Amino acid sequence: SRAAGARAVEALSESDQIGILAWNSSSKWVVELQQLPSNEVVEEGLRKLRPDGATNLGDSLDEAAAALRDNRAGLKHIILFTDGFTAPGVIDAVADQAGELFENDGITVSVIATGEGAAPSLEIIAEKGRGRYYPGQDLQQVPQIIAEEAVIASRDFINEGSFLPSITALTPVTEPLSAAPDLLGYVATTSKGTATTAMRIGPDQDPLLASWQAGLGTVTAWTSDASDWAANWSTWDGYVDFWARLVKQTFPAGDSAGAAQAKLAAGMLTISVKGDGTFPDGSQAVANVAGPDGQRIEVPLERSGGDEFTGSVPAPRSGSYAVGVNVTGAGSGDTILAASTLASESYPAEYLPGPADPATMARLSTLTSGRGEIAAVQAFDPAGLASGTRRWDLRGPLLLLAALLWPLAVLLSRLSLRGASLASAGAGARRLGRRVREVVPRIAPADPENRGAPTPPVARPGIAPSPTTPATNPRPPLPAGAKTKTVNELLERKRAAKEPPPETSPQD
Repeated sequence: SRAAGARAVEALSESDQIGILAWNSSSKWVVELQQLPSNEVVEEGLRKLRPDGATNLGDSLDEAAAALRDNRAGLKHIILFTDGFTAPGVIDAVADQAGELFENDGITVSVIATGEGAAPSLEIIAEKGRGRYYPGQDLQQVPQIIAEEAVIASRDFINEGSFLPSITALTPVTEPLSAAPDLLGYVATTSKGTATTAMRIGPDQDPLLASWQAGLGTVTAWTSDASDWAANWSTWDGYVDFWARLVKQTFPAGDSAGAAQAKLAAGMLTISVKGDGTFPDGSQAVANVAGPDGQRIEVPLERSGGDEFTGSVPAPRSGSYAVGVNVTGAGSGDTILAASTLASESYPAEYLPGPADPATMARLSTLTSGRGEIAAVQAFDPAGLASGTRRWDLRGPLLLLAALLWPLAVLLSRLSLRGASLASAGAGARRLGRRVREVVPRIAPADPENRGAPTPPVARPGIAPSPTTPATNPRPPLPAGAKTKTVNELLERKRAAKEPPPETSPQD
């Protein structure tokens, strides 16, 4: 909506008036009806637009019509932009209202419907309002449609009278002109952004003769005619020459058959264009390349001679490359030569056929027990050839593997590896570690002053070391008061725990 409002304002002339009315369940003017406002006023108003509310078609049309009734403009028009999601009876009532506006007040109504659903039923409003209906389901097109509708509604497109054309650009068509008679009518239009408008006409300086480049061709538009409106031109001495130049301008320039060449080699596309004669100084050449992937590349060509331009571009993919070359003159930009050509590479370079290597082929045949060089008719003859397949009986190895893995599968299926079981196993391992540390005697650290030296044997209960037999594993003496726990002591305690205690008398 914001873009559409801005484009509609831009499309109008300074003598036009415009207002923008926003509505949902109620209506509000974001830009009051006024002479063509400034950009600041329009932008400030459009910033107020927000999506909100319902679709009250009737009230919106009433508000817009009330503002137009008080206006003294000669042409009054409403452009209704909506998705039309409302009750069907409301649309019929608004259509009747649009018809009454046209009959009683001369106000016309056009409708631009967006979205789906109720939008098609809005056409009746445009019909009764003597306007135009646009099923604009593509939101990207809505701003342009509204702008065009604003222009259509704001002026007459058929202009009749006596109008003298004016030259606004020098082209091969207009350059020879020194005078021309007036025209009796024309159709008001606007030029494309890329068009060259060579002649204009009328009080609003509408385009009369415009041309633009379309691919390798030239499109020319003449907004008058060549008979009734051009009655004064038919008796003019320059009439025939003018039309000859105009039609010739649309023809391809130069020799389009063979003027451009394109070659594919080593992954590069080389382009060249050659003219029948020397190109003027300052001429420029551009090649438009369409590759097999649909991508389009613009390749500037360098001048390699007085009548030739060349250039190259990488062409990594196989397929067809369409090349269009356009040579233009310096300053004017007029086309001097336009040509097109094709270059094709059916498959990548590694698949290109090369010279035969008989020695390698013979060696390959020998290694694979082949027959060597044969005639073409023997290609599918199996005589003299060994089978090219082998059968391996895997039943025995697979059965043996299954038998070996079956006990492991049963074992794993019996184990519960849940989190609680793992935690319990960890606690049991820690308890076992503590018991082992209690049972196994601690080993005293070696004397730091006498590392590596033999240590005297440790006396154990019931065992006396022989004074004549050297100790094989000498250990340092335990600290004083340390209580030595040995395996014998533990065994004695265990036996004592199993034997019943001796009976004692009261005297004891």
